[in-house]
Amino acid sequence: MKPILFILLFQSCLVDCFAQKTITNYTENQNINFGSLSWLPAHYGFYGQEFEFPKNVDLNSFSIYIYHVPNQDETKSTINYSIWSFDSIPEKELFLSEPVNVTANDVNNWKKFQFKAPLKLPKGKYLFAVGQSKIQGFVAFGNGYAKDNYHSTFWEKTPFEGFSDGTNWFDVISFETFLHGTLTDEQIQKLNQTVVMMRIEYK
Repeated sequence: MKPILFILLFQSCLVDCFAQKTITNYTENQNINFGSLSWLPAHYGFYGQEFEFPKNVDLNSFSIYIYHVPNQDETKSTINYSIWSFDSIPEKELFLSEPVNVTANDVNNWKKFQFKAPLKLPKGKYLFAVGQSKIQGFVAFGNGYAKDNYHSTFWEKTPFEGFSDGTNWFDVISFETFLHGTLTDEQIQKLNQTVVMMRIEYK
């Protein structure tokens, strides 16, 4: 191999192998609405989105958007970050953070969870989730519109009388159908375009 070609390939490997990358699931500069599992009366649970990695990765951070709801004090709340193995449905929880406090600086802003050491994940598809393992105060997460070429079921896991005991994941369309009956094509399309806004940093 010629020296110049070797140097170029080596430099390319350095950039590709060691540079931190960010993956997101939402369209930039779109209006943010919100979703909350902290319903009244007090409630809890998780929202999840699918992400796929074509090769083994080291996760460095996982961020979500905290949406402020008028007359609510999110700083009295804590949240949990979670990652699940995935094969058509979420299968096994691989990671669950301790409860993380929501600060004033986090409200109407991104809240980043930094792993103490990179979390190693083999290539494949995973469910990234955020929520509360129990009643932990009111908090709402920013919902946006899926960016081009991002595809994921909008997953939820929460107890709801007559529908779920809170132990299994379900898709949002099934839940909305349970609540409101048959959905229109327009409603289904809107739900399919909605995502819990997430940012993931990895190498």
